[in-house]
Amino acid sequence: MSGTSNNRRRIILHCGAPKTGTTSLQHFFYDHADALEHAGTYVPKRLFNKGDVDSLHRHMLAMLVDQNYKAPLAAARDRLRHLFHSPHIHTLLISNEDLLGSPVASNHDSFFPHAHKMIPRLGELLAGYEVEVRYFIRAYAGFLAACYVQDLRRGATSTLDSYLAGIDADTVNWMRCVGLLQETFGARNVAIFDHASLLASPQATVEMAFGDIIPALPPFSAKGYGKNRSVSLSTAHAMQRSNSFTASLPPAWRSIARSFLRRTYFALRAHRDQSRSRPKVVLPDTAAADFSRRYRQHYAALDVTLPKATTPAP
Repeated sequence: MSGTSNNRRRIILHCGAPKTGTTSLQHFFYDHADALEHAGTYVPKRLFNKGDVDSLHRHMLAMLVDQNYKAPLAAARDRLRHLFHSPHIHTLLISNEDLLGSPVASNHDSFFPHAHKMIPRLGELLAGYEVEVRYFIRAYAGFLAACYVQDLRRGATSTLDSYLAGIDADTVNWMRCVGLLQETFGARNVAIFDHASLLASPQATVEMAFGDIIPALPPFSAKGYGKNRSVSLSTAHAMQRSNSFTASLPPAWRSIARSFLRRTYFALRAHRDQSRSRPKVVLPDTAAADFSRRYRQHYAALDVTLPKATTPAP
């Protein structure tokens, strides 16, 4: 797969899952964007905090969220054509963990409830291109705990117990997304990787996931790329109480209060959490054991690609 031709139009779609190292990988890609572009691979950026977001990402998310998706679909197709207009660009590396929707959504009790709608739309967008999908999964217990913390960062008011009660455990299965990706893009074009192997063997895992199709990508070192780290259990409790309080404020004040607290008090607490050993957010023992059992059962069917000497499924 490493060879390219001048008329090749290939898209590498790194579409999650969230909380599997996606943000760290994105910053790694962006740090080497110039070298990659020189070698023919363009990486559309998605840096909200810096206001540097390629319009392709905005069109794609609008296309996936809007009921009337044809207009943003056409805009996204136009952007793809524009990005490939440069004669030396033969590959786009699109990394966006939100493209399959939220793993857990309000008013839905199923796992990735919008994936069945979003993945076919991605297929419609990318029709006619050579597509390689790279998708990372994670053990359910750690994944759901991390998603809960992420939802707290976004203003959720639920406790961990009520959060879990809103999920139909029988639907928690990575094949929900993987099967749709394989059906849409072809099983041979969808490679699955494990977050645990990314932690245990970061350089080897990134090499296996991206190195064969992006030869210009340098070796990956996890040092300096620990993005979106989890918070301590006490900080999570404080976030939940703070969110419940700010939810009672008038809308005009709510976002201001949450933004101020996130940038000051909770930023300080998160920094302190990283410098001290504090208990993290984990699922209750019974739920953790049940989800770990489910993950082991599902793992074999997923055909996960592992670096050598990496232990499969916890």
